Amino acid sequence: MNLNHLKTFLTVAETGSISGAAEILHLSQPAVSKHIRSLEAHFEVQLFERLGRTVELTAAGEVLAGYARQVQQILDRAHQDLAEMAETLQGRLTVGTSTVPGQYLMPYIIKYFREIYPEVKVRLHVGDTSHVLQQLTAGEIEVALVGAPVNDPKIAGFEFAKDELVLIVPAGHPLAERPAVSLTEVLGEPLVWRDRGSGTRKVIEERLQAAGVDLDRLDIALELGTTEAVVNAVEAGLGISFVSRWAIRKHLLLGTLSSPRVRDLSFHRGLYLYYLRSRKQRRVG
Repeated sequence: MNLNHLKTFLTVAETGSISGAAEILHLSQPAVSKHIRSLEAHFEVQLFERLGRTVELTAAGEVLAGYARQVQQILDRAHQDLAEMAETLQGRLTVGTSTVPGQYLMPYIIKYFREIYPEVKVRLHVGDTSHVLQQLTAGEIEVALVGAPVNDPKIAGFEFAKDELVLIVPAGHPLAERPAVSLTEVLGEPLVWRDRGSGTRKVIEERLQAAGVDLDRLDIALELGTTEAVVNAVEAGLGISFVSRWAIRKHLLLGTLSSPRVRDLSFHRGLYLYYLRSRKQRRVG
């Protein structure tokens, strides 16, 4: 998927017009239409309803627009933070990430980083949060992007993006057509869980404990090592789970998963970038 196509999509959504977007982006109208068709082919959904000379977002288009705006905000933040670094960077940057930022955000961030610093080679390691932080403290990576906060005097960093962990159930499940469900109903189902060491699991279990849930009584049917494996297992009907909203965009658009809200329970969290304080002034090399 081309990031420029997302920019075109957002411009059309904001102007409600192919011709208006073409004028703003300095593109031909056929080029704008081609970008939209490319996105529709990628997600296998219709994004706009054509109404004469204007267009309106479909329900699927509204969903994609929300994610596209988040991607744009992340890229804007990346540009701002990278602009504060030295004007010319060369060498290699080794980054470790947990699975959610590694699989769903880093491809876009790396592409953007390379456009600004083409002389820097990025090496990416993806693992669970605990392993990535061990790599950071051991000096095996220079930057860590994870889904759980860290309290370590040797480590500095900041929140670089927002995330929400949401309930997912397979299409056809009794809870799939419900806009909202109770926590009691969720806990009555077999659960597909991330393995120990996962930042996602840590956040979920902390929120459940705060809601008075005895973790020993959870019906964990399956523990898996990646978010994608969890999503696929739920899609196959092996249980229900909580995963990052970033991980299920296409599944929601295709209707293979549903994500009812859990009443009186929030799983909003930050995604964090960390580095060793001792390396704060270190140049890429």
